[in-house]
Amino acid sequence: MPGSAVRGGLIGLAALAMPSAATTPAGNGALIVPGDAFGAADVGDLEELARFLAPLVAAPAASAASSADLKLRGLGGALPPGILPRLEVRAGGAPRGRIGTRLAELGTLEAARLVPGPAGGTVAGRLDLALAPPGAEAVGDWRLAKGTNGLWRLGGGVTQSVMADRAQLRVDGWWDRRDGWLRDPAGGAEWNDRAGWLVRAGLAFSPRDDVHLVLSADWTRRRDDWCCTGAYLPAGAAAPIAQALRGLGATLIDDPAALRAALTPGRRPKAGLGDRGIDLALTAPVGSSKLTARTTLRDGWARQSGDADGLDLDLLARGGRCQRATFFAQELALEADEGSFRWWVGAGITRERLVVRDDLRFGTDATRAVDAVLGVADPTFPGLAVVAAELGLPGVALDGQGVVADRWRQVETAGYLEAGARLTLAPTLDLAAGLRRQRVVGALEARLDGDNPLCQALLAAGRPREARLACAVPGLDAAFDRRRRAAATTGEVNLGWRPVPSLSFEARHATGFRPAGFVLDRRALDPTSPEAPWLAPERGAGQTLEVRFGMGRRHVALRGFRTRVRRLPFVAEAGERVVAQALAGCAEGAEPCGARSSALALRGVEGEARLQPARDLSLALGLARLKARYAAQLVAADGGPLAPDVERLAGQAPAGAPGWAHTGQLLWEPPLGAGLRLRLLFDWRITTSFTSDPWGGARVPAHGVLNARVGLSGPERRWAMDLWVNNVTDTRVVPAATPAPLQGLDLGEARLRSGAPIAPRRLGFLLSTRF
Repeated sequence: MPGSAVRGGLIGLAALAMPSAATTPAGNGALIVPGDAFGAADVGDLEELARFLAPLVAAPAASAASSADLKLRGLGGALPPGILPRLEVRAGGAPRGRIGTRLAELGTLEAARLVPGPAGGTVAGRLDLALAPPGAEAVGDWRLAKGTNGLWRLGGGVTQSVMADRAQLRVDGWWDRRDGWLRDPAGGAEWNDRAGWLVRAGLAFSPRDDVHLVLSADWTRRRDDWCCTGAYLPAGAAAPIAQALRGLGATLIDDPAALRAALTPGRRPKAGLGDRGIDLALTAPVGSSKLTARTTLRDGWARQSGDADGLDLDLLARGGRCQRATFFAQELALEADEGSFRWWVGAGITRERLVVRDDLRFGTDATRAVDAVLGVADPTFPGLAVVAAELGLPGVALDGQGVVADRWRQVETAGYLEAGARLTLAPTLDLAAGLRRQRVVGALEARLDGDNPLCQALLAAGRPREARLACAVPGLDAAFDRRRRAAATTGEVNLGWRPVPSLSFEARHATGFRPAGFVLDRRALDPTSPEAPWLAPERGAGQTLEVRFGMGRRHVALRGFRTRVRRLPFVAEAGERVVAQALAGCAEGAEPCGARSSALALRGVEGEARLQPARDLSLALGLARLKARYAAQLVAADGGPLAPDVERLAGQAPAGAPGWAHTGQLLWEPPLGAGLRLRLLFDWRITTSFTSDPWGGARVPAHGVLNARVGLSGPERRWAMDLWVNNVTDTRVVPAATPAPLQGLDLGEARLRSGAPIAPRRLGFLLSTRF
């Protein structure tokens, strides 16, 4: 029973044995995808991990400036600036910043370890990406890939021993580009072009046999034409709003699978990012124990501009939103193994400074679009021009109004202390337990400068229906400084029993705590009383019962789990606004809600198998069954009123939580003689239907995705050639959708939505060599 099951800080992955199957049962409810699976499949994006991990649901990042939308057992997802990602990601043991991460930018991966929560400093779970340190052998490698959609990818690296073989230096570099697969149905313009490069260096130094120092640094730049699908209607939905918008000249996409996006001419979406960081890790003996220390510094920025509504009507636009995050982390851990008793203590502190600047405004078609939408609900509506005149604002419209300049500055400081121990009660029985104390302090300074007098006048006149659309970009001016803090103690207990070497059982109970933060978006503010929403940290508890069997070439794991999220930070776009509130559940029969219960309950069964029927044939299978539901009665965790529309979530399944998911990978590498090997690889994922919209108005149909690769490798795998086809079935779905802005007052099925589709069928070849 590895000690890292309880520890939430530094994760010692280097000691884990990484078998060569695609997905390996790892114990403690964790799954491991070894690095050779990534190499065989040429995985480059973080969302592609869902190809191997059945409990993980991923949606493509809408832009290079944002991270992939990852959900584990229905928890996680993309969040607005200011909110800490709920699924923690660590690379090489170091926490990653907020700026979007790609697997291809992390160097050589030894493994990806997915730990479902609650676990240490998280409720949703943690993704640990183990990076290979520079090896002792002087080697080099390079890769060249060419594919459809104008894909080019070139990369490589060199490892060299220095300082009398006491140190090893590794330098890597990558460059890639591709054309987008979204087309404008009118002019044929192309969206989602991407390009980027990476430089990474690592130095492993061992002044003594028992002292190890690893220093790494990386620098990344990326740019793309960020976009999504054009606004579309869920299948079978009524379309009165759509008809009204088409009457204004809007091009609506009836089928999101058509890979079309009609955007405002002259407002081409653009995005870019830069990310750089340094990480220093030290391992040294301290008496009979071992000390591990890690320091991480990261600095990243991301910019977005262009069309912000997903229509070729000019409703919303950004001149430029910029966010910059600087991150510092210092962690220490001391551990000792005394045979039947192992103990560890740890401490860490993190500090992040996040600055966001935004200038979202109404476009030149906003007034007439709002008139059309309100006219559908009330055919007698005279129009905003008449209403503005009645309110003493003749000639005032929405066009061009909104944000003059918003500046948010959030500083979040967090620290933790933890301690744990593992005791061998009997030769076949282990007990491990740990405690973790966390504390977080968040400070916010905001200076908001807006210009939307019609919004303020409608609010003052008590006309909420018109104000809801006219205040999609509130024009208020505000300045405030806020400070919030939270603390919690969490723990974990593991009981493991191994009656025979090939069979083991494990029972686990854990509690989790994850800070959230402020919502740095003026659409989340109450226009009548601006107060930046502070989301209280997420809290939850869970139990897992797991059985594992391993003998020879067969490894199987089966687990049942239950998780209850007692306090759930809920953040979702609701068309014209952002809804942000910490939710709790109300126990049945409690009037008023005097007895709180969980806001979200999860339970299910997961299984993994790794089989090797023949020497050169391996098969990995994964299966996940999940039942997730919000509480039948939701309440605000702080005791205040429930945010509008949140009550519709009661009793529903959260977005991104399919009832069934199955993954598989089949790899056959027979020898051909003279050191040559053939490689045939197939991996697939099958998912049942699930909700894609956080408000429950849109669903993703049941679907499957198949990827295939055939290749030839030389003696000792010194070179290889591969032909690959991703998404052989050309499946086209939008895994995550949000209600489109200014296109209706209802969040139900008749509401237009937008979202990023998965990549269509792509073909290409890959050449690689080692020297």
